[in-house]
Amino acid sequence: MTQKHRTIGALALLFLIAGTSYAFLEWQAARPVPDFVGKVATTTQPTKMEPVEEPVPEPIASEHGFGTATLRLNEVASFPNGLSIRVASILEDSRCPEDVQCIQAGTVRLSVRIRSAMGVSTNEFTLGTSVTTEAEEITLSSVAPGKLAGQSVKDDDYRFTFEVKQRKLPNGQCFVGGCSAQLCTDDPDAVSTCEYRAEYACYKTAKCKRQDNGECGWTETSELRSCLRNPPEL
Repeated sequence: MTQKHRTIGALALLFLIAGTSYAFLEWQAARPVPDFVGKVATTTQPTKMEPVEEPVPEPIASEHGFGTATLRLNEVASFPNGLSIRVASILEDSRCPEDVQCIQAGTVRLSVRIRSAMGVSTNEFTLGTSVTTEAEEITLSSVAPGKLAGQSVKDDDYRFTFEVKQRKLPNGQCFVGGCSAQLCTDDPDAVSTCEYRAEYACYKTAKCKRQDNGECGWTETSELRSCLRNPPEL
């Protein structure tokens, strides 16, 4: 082989190597990059759960006549005349334990919701005390169970006994008075100013008598209500 042929062969080999290298680099650049390349592994944090609120139990309702009624906490007791009572909370239980000798007996204080003809009110009761409405007298007579040294009474175990009775209401006569005979009172000499209003005509056929709340007043009827809403023209 001559020098010329060897030179040509060497050049051809160099071109082949250069072409192969270029093709490999082009192929490498065109390859798709895997999804995981360049990504940082992350840890999924657990979702924070909000606390679930316990549903408030509905008050227990019971029907009672006048007399004694034993209630649990939040039990609603209804009585005649639209009266109802509910022990809303225990404010204090400082009773002396039954198996301990104490200088003072202590007491129980309760917050009690009362619905009566006068509306709804919150009242504080202690053992042996009474609260009066317009027509009833309510007394907290006892609380069970008794306390023992070193032990507390659970709310669900309490039983509260109330005595509910009707108050003695006055029975005196009621009188129609006022300049236009628009007043109904227990005062036979009741007076008023002498302006006249159309609705005063409605009382001419109404009944003046002592009502359930013990007060003298006009007996409310559908006819009286209708007349007061649409009184006759003057």
